[in-house]
Amino acid sequence: MNAFKNLLNRLGVRINIPSGGGGGGGKGLGAAAVLLTIGSVATYGAYKSIVIIQPGHVGIIYNRFSGLRENVALKDGINFVIPWFERPIIYDIRTRPQLVNTNSGSK
Repeated sequence: MNAFKNLLNRLGVRINIPSGGGGGGGKGLGAAAVLLTIGSVATYGAYKSIVIIQPGHVGIIYNRFSGLRENVALKDGINFVIPWFERPIIYDIRTRPQLVNTNSGSK
């Protein structure tokens, strides 16, 4: 480390290098990391709370604590659920054509 300091002094560069290991970042760095973490968790929670049900589909809500919520059905459009506790289950309820082969009495 002393050789590096001598080289910088010869080049005319003045820099204060702490002699004890680690050099702590500043107090603002910890606060910024906490704010970034809180903001990320809030954004992820908001993203996961929105459920879009397409036309021709219906959704039901499964709650991790109380089980299936039978009196609530998610309709077409935007619906909100509580992330990490409620999970939407989406079913396709559109009618589909069925081909039925029949024999008729005429040629």
